[in-house]
Amino acid sequence: MLTLRADLTPREMEILQFICRNENVHNIARVLFIAPRTVNHHISNIYEKMNVTNRLGCYIEAQRIGLI
Repeated sequence: MLTLRADLTPREMEILQFICRNENVHNIARVLFIAPRTVNHHISNIYEKMNVTNRLGCYIEAQRIGLI
């Protein structure tokens, strides 16, 4: 389980785990029982908080700060 860092909410941390496993938005939404649009909103918030612009940047930053 990831620890809470980078001012991410528990839900954002959960979605970050999926992002780092390269899951697509629809699979994340299905597993978490939320709308794909909500997943996209969380992903946007994660990118902003981690100061990245894409999944690769998110993954690299998560590694750099010890989230994964």
